[in-house]
Amino acid sequence: MSYAISKTPASNEAFVPVEDGYRVWTKTVGGGDVVQRPALLVLHGGPGMAHDYLEGLVALASPSQRVVFYDQLGCGRSDCPDEPSR
Repeated sequence: MSYAISKTPASNEAFVPVEDGYRVWTKTVGGGDVVQRPALLVLHGGPGMAHDYLEGLVALASPSQRVVFYDQLGCGRSDCPDEPSR
């Protein structure tokens, strides 16, 4: 019997509260000490686009390198306010 070993580092999804009770979705993949190696923040285009088309960048994550994805407010998995000005 053989077992597949995942080479994808552990990930953590969370919501970050922002003004007026809205939340922004984030996903952190990989690890590492921020002092030794700062996290890579993946910024998607927008407005209106989510992070999905950049998920291939998860390949940059490792046990010593964190990669952080997010969806802007009003996009993807983040809250979508009904106010066009936001």
